[in-house]
Amino acid sequence: PVESTGEHRRAQENTGEHRRAQESTGEYKRAHESKGEHRRAQESTGEYRRAQESTREHRRAHVSTGEHRRAQESTGEHRRAQESTGTENHHFNEFEMTILIVLQISRVACGEHRKAQESTGEHRRAQESTGEHRRAQESTGEYKRAHESKGEHRRAQESTGEYRRAQESTGEHRRAHVSTGEHRRAQESTGEHRRAQELKITTSMNLK
Repeated sequence: PVESTGEHRRAQENTGEHRRAQESTGEYKRAHESKGEHRRAQESTGEYRRAQESTREHRRAHVSTGEHRRAQESTGEHRRAQESTGTENHHFNEFEMTILIVLQISRVACGEHRKAQESTGEHRRAQESTGEHRRAQESTGEYKRAHESKGEHRRAQESTGEYRRAQESTGEHRRAHVSTGEHRRAQESTGEHRRAQELKITTSMNLK
């Protein structure tokens, strides 16, 4: 009945009036083109291709290590995220893909600050900023000297030979003992020591 009266066609045409109105003024085409202008501008400068390649490199980096996929699979977050949005089996049209690419580029751009920090070493230096005092001490030798300050007296003695002489001076007493052995050897060489012993024995016997 609807088709017999042409109402269905008229209903379709009625809903198409907005589109015809836009087309009549060129707004519909311009609206689509305005969304495509950014892409064309990027393509004209090669930026769009480079952006796609840069995002492909990021994906290849993840795929090469497999870490991103494993991390997602291990927690099941990727599947749950797809199911929650209902996009698991969704086929995106060109406009939706453009939006997703822009969002992905935005996410990549957000990572530029971190890369900029890492490239200049600022992030690492910020972490090591608490270690600057130690580095400042080490750079001037103060840290090492502070640790070695207890050993300075020994180094001063060693530098002047005093430490060695002090050690040797304790050995002088031993040498003195050894030198007293020279008198004994001198006595033995002349037989004096034996005679002295014999004299002591004779004296002892006489006393008894």
